[in-house]
Amino acid sequence: MDVACWDTLDFGTDDRLTFQLEDPYVFPVADASYDVIVSGQVAEHVPKLWRWMVEVARVCRPGGIVVTVAPVSWPYHEAPQDCWRIYPDGFRALYEDAGLDVLVAEWDSADLDGLRGRLPRRFRGKRGWSQLAGLMLLLHDRLKLPIEGAFDTIAIGQRPVESA
Repeated sequence: MDVACWDTLDFGTDDRLTFQLEDPYVFPVADASYDVIVSGQVAEHVPKLWRWMVEVARVCRPGGIVVTVAPVSWPYHEAPQDCWRIYPDGFRALYEDAGLDVLVAEWDSADLDGLRGRLPRRFRGKRGWSQLAGLMLLLHDRLKLPIEGAFDTIAIGQRPVESA
């Protein structure tokens, strides 16, 4: 499959961006413009996430795909603000409210997969592992130790094709 275009949208005055926003809830993009929309590590910075998700769905073509990845366990980080940690149920609600059909909503860590097999059995499941990941992130953030391990939620949705 050939990619016809790759557009970027964000705040700021970076000349490399396709679109620069003045309002995070009003994209300067026509309705149903894109087949695929990808947002990585953005949702946690959007104060009114429910309004933003409706705008994301608006610019997705019927039958198009929306992919959103957001941290669950990363420490607080202002850039310029840090508002949310979202689990699968939260993304399901946001996607459904925006009119998207949820195809996937789950959380896990790719950072930690290499270590998971070497841990005691009680830490290999998501619950124990997420507790250990929180400690690792605290050590990384506060003591500047070179270890990281974060959990993210990924949601994939599809804009329904309107029936005639």
